[in-house]
Amino acid sequence: MRTDVKAQRAELELLDNICRFVEDPLGYIKFIMPWGEGELAECQGPRTWQAEILAAIRDHLQNPETRFQPLLISVASGKGIGKSALVGMISQWAMSTCSDPKVVLTANTEPQLRTKTWPEVNKWFTLALNEHWFNLEAESISIKDPTRKRLWRMDRIAWSENRPEAFAGLHNMGKRIVVIFDEASTIADKIWEVTDGALTDEKTEIIWVAFGNPTRNTGRFKECFGRLKHRWLKFQIDSRTVEGTNKEQIAREVEDYGGEEEDHVKIWVRGLFPSQSSKQFIPSDLVQAA
Repeated sequence: MRTDVKAQRAELELLDNICRFVEDPLGYIKFIMPWGEGELAECQGPRTWQAEILAAIRDHLQNPETRFQPLLISVASGKGIGKSALVGMISQWAMSTCSDPKVVLTANTEPQLRTKTWPEVNKWFTLALNEHWFNLEAESISIKDPTRKRLWRMDRIAWSENRPEAFAGLHNMGKRIVVIFDEASTIADKIWEVTDGALTDEKTEIIWVAFGNPTRNTGRFKECFGRLKHRWLKFQIDSRTVEGTNKEQIAREVEDYGGEEEDHVKIWVRGLFPSQSSKQFIPSDLVQAA
């Protein structure tokens, strides 16, 4: 009996602590993960760029004037900076600090989603102090309460231009919607358009984050940094500025591919869109300068 009472008291204390972070994903991630221990033994918290994005979400939600306006974040980066890890952190916070949230994750391809992004998301749910709250399944994560699991959930969805309706039903009025695109550069424009049109609920926390290596110089991901840049909070991250990346190997790669201005280096190291695309013969940087 004493053990049961002690466990109940600990669970109530955990719940009280988590409730402090409803509008603060950065504080939440610092609290809920076992930093400095086990798998995170070499980490004292999120990487600097990850913390900046978590703080941007916090600031948006804590401002009464912006809280119920959609927050759109686009992140173009070099490789190896920990994008999938941040996907996991955002997802874990979104699911833990709001009742009946709707979280949707997609990626450029089904194999990327199934074998890379989704396992990383599962890892962060498993590491968290409240791991026991959730059912982790092949295509979804849901609260263990059987009366709530249909409403309180995260789904991984492989996109299809022929079946975009999965992204049209994102309504969750009065609660929370989080949409995450991984490797967003090659997600079809149609999926972006359908998602954009679905995020219209009032009095609802709506967060849409698009991550990707900027592999294409056309499409909606590129437009987040161009035609639609006024709508998006934009980050372009050079792999060399990020903790935990192999700076010597990156320097060799830059040298091997011909220097800073080569498109391979722009895309995979500097987090910049290429100067030319397969259908473009005039460098886009010259067009913009004209």
